[in-house]
Amino acid sequence: VWSFTPNQTKATLHCKSQLLCMGWANRVDRLLLLGTSTGKLRLYDTETKRTYCDVESEPGYPRVVSVTSSPNGQLLVYGCAAMVQSDIGSSPTAKSYADPLPEIHSPRRKRRPECTGALVCWDVKAMKTERSLPLDPAPTAVNCSAFNHNGNLLVTGGADGMIRLFDMTQCDVLMGWQAHVGEVYCVQFSCDETTVFSIGEDGKFTQWSLHHIGQRVTDLPISLDACNPLRGTAIGGNSRSYESGPVPRGRLFAFDSEGQYLLTCGGDHGLVSKISDGTLYPAMTLGGHLAPVVAVDWSTAMHCGACLTGSLDCTVRVTTLLKQ
Repeated sequence: VWSFTPNQTKATLHCKSQLLCMGWANRVDRLLLLGTSTGKLRLYDTETKRTYCDVESEPGYPRVVSVTSSPNGQLLVYGCAAMVQSDIGSSPTAKSYADPLPEIHSPRRKRRPECTGALVCWDVKAMKTERSLPLDPAPTAVNCSAFNHNGNLLVTGGADGMIRLFDMTQCDVLMGWQAHVGEVYCVQFSCDETTVFSIGEDGKFTQWSLHHIGQRVTDLPISLDACNPLRGTAIGGNSRSYESGPVPRGRLFAFDSEGQYLLTCGGDHGLVSKISDGTLYPAMTLGGHLAPVVAVDWSTAMHCGACLTGSLDCTVRVTTLLKQ
């Protein structure tokens, strides 16, 4: 864990199991959220350098694959998934990249066992599970989720290709629709919160209306490197195809504070594009990496744009953008 100002390492933690997701608890800057492959959501205090709490995931779903905090920091929502097929009867580890996934473009693609899961709300103050949210028509692993500005709405992207919008005041689904063929990798609200954007396993980056269920506003042109930066990555000597590559776990796109610019993965660099009339216009490349960029973020906390790019070369680069 690094601090931006001053630039120094604040804490280093070691975990015996794989970390599948992470995030920060809002309103409590020091609380780091870590989802593991062994059925635990760990809350780690970066100031005391100790585990604040370990939350046990739902029975039958030992992989915590996504986590997000409500704006007021009082609620954590995490997605947990079934054990992958290759792990049954062995210790929970990541799926072998040598095992090909079914063809994503087939409309009759069979549902993988590891695609099932649950979406759980955990009360930070009471330190207990509050409830599980409904995932109709069938339980599915939730790969990604995001709150709106006041925490009343939650949008999720599932392994079943569906986007679901939840009313968190009633803890119920407002709407849901089939957004992608294959899994939804990343989803978030637009800046004005009238639409949502999503990236899926089918290689599409789509904007959806929240006023009309499932209405596609536009498909934005985007490269396959941005949709799945692990596509074609050589792991264990085997180069993986787009269809059979491992599932990305980090954020794949981020907006500036005004929603006019978009940051995505672009091979061995980050790519900043200007959004205009439903089209992306390349504006800047953020280089310096020696391997594919697999996760990005955009922070405005320091009163200037800070673009973050994380790469398979084991580096995280912070690029500060000044307004012209």
